[in-house]
Amino acid sequence: MTKSEVRKFIKTKQAEIFKDSNYRIHESYKTCQKISVTEEFKRSSYIFAFMPLNDEVNIGGLIVEAFLQNKKVAVPKITGDGIMEFHWVSVDSKLDSGAFGIYEPAAVSLSETRVNMETMHFVKTNSLLLVPGMAYSIAGKRLGRGKGFYDRFIKEYGKCFTKMGVCLPFQIAENQPELHDIPTDENDMSVDNIVF
Repeated sequence: MTKSEVRKFIKTKQAEIFKDSNYRIHESYKTCQKISVTEEFKRSSYIFAFMPLNDEVNIGGLIVEAFLQNKKVAVPKITGDGIMEFHWVSVDSKLDSGAFGIYEPAAVSLSETRVNMETMHFVKTNSLLLVPGMAYSIAGKRLGRGKGFYDRFIKEYGKCFTKMGVCLPFQIAENQPELHDIPTDENDMSVDNIVF
């Protein structure tokens, strides 16, 4: 299958599975629980999270857990075509609906909250990047939505993080007999591990 065929296949599967309105709630809860007990999460001082779309794992509970454990949390903001930057957030940070309807840090104090990737010294042992995706292979291949935001970010800064793919069980290629693998090219960045 091509990338667009895999995306269409996953969307079709999702429409079937999401007929159970509780599916995403239950699977998101289970996935957040699994992530919270990983060594990668426990040892990380910095969590680079994402604000989920309504068809992605809702990691809101995990973000709260990170705050409770006094971890610093950053979320992305789209700044241009295919470009995103991360901003530090707190429990009381204001978020606005931004690009693609994704909640992102409000424009009030962006210069103050922007994570300066050039001056911060993040290392894999204390920094975790949570990466959403349309589909994953167990080996860490990732298929995003086609805009390249995470691929570009990982290509430039991936060495600074443990990269953890986050998805729902039906988004794993090996769980779908019709998918043998995830099609990728030189622009597609992989993750270190996956939790679903």
